[in-house]
Amino acid sequence: VGSNPQVLLISPDGSNVYVLCPAAKRVYFLYMASSSPQVGIYITTGEAPISMATSPDGNFLYILNHDSNSVTVIKDAFTSPAFLTTINVGINPYSIKFTPDGNYAYIYCCGSSPASISVIKNANTTAPSLINSLNVNAVTPAYLNKAIMQITPDGKYLYASNRGVENNIA
Repeated sequence: VGSNPQVLLISPDGSNVYVLCPAAKRVYFLYMASSSPQVGIYITTGEAPISMATSPDGNFLYILNHDSNSVTVIKDAFTSPAFLTTINVGINPYSIKFTPDGNYAYIYCCGSSPASISVIKNANTTAPSLINSLNVNAVTPAYLNKAIMQITPDGKYLYASNRGVENNIA
């Protein structure tokens, strides 16, 4: 794969491995189904890709681009990966969680104070869109306040840790 691979993600069915190479601004697709794994295609991301996650059904791959304040969305991540769109989000996206049905994606952005959570609707379709950005009540400088997010199994509530001075849950 490309130079300096830093993040690995296995597809939900185990047939693919996604390799994120921030220095090259690329994600590589490795096909593991055969006895001899093959490096497939790569797709260019935004600036300083930092993290990635698949939608619950595994059909969409979301890559968080820390320095370009965006998310690269890849469709057909299992079979024929292809660039779908780039969505602008808050400053310095850091982590992502999907609702169990995959309809919403929440992106924690830690580059401003207060930090924010960007909300993407239709995250498991070919027409995802940013619908909201929620400020997280954080007094600590956002770069020190990287939240861990969890969604309840029914998808109704999102919780984000608010570490640092606040030491609470948003």
